[in-house]
Amino acid sequence: SQPRLFQRQLLQLRLLQLRLSQLLLVQLQLFLLQLLQLQLLQLRLFQLLLFQLRLSQLQLFQLWLFQLQLFQLRLLQLLLFQLRLSQLRLLLLRLLQLQLLQLQLL
Repeated sequence: SQPRLFQRQLLQLRLLQLRLSQLLLVQLQLFLLQLLQLQLLQLRLFQLLLFQLRLSQLQLFQLWLFQLQLFQLRLLQLLLFQLRLSQLRLLLLRLLQLQLLQLQLL
């Protein structure tokens, strides 16, 4: 009976690990999609800025502003990545808490 219980617990743990892996993959896919959207937005901003530079006499000033915007976007990307990591850490912590609770109940 004890080995069967252990086998069942091991299978449950593997199932939880698989579910967590699936969740992590979904989170990664969402993050990559958002990153791609941000890059597309950067490209559109760059195209708009190039158009404005052709029409404007303040080319150097506008280019500096665009570089500042790119820097801000990169900072936002880093913050978004940190947020995703924090969410994944919380998810892992919850999973560990569930596993601990499960072990305590046995």
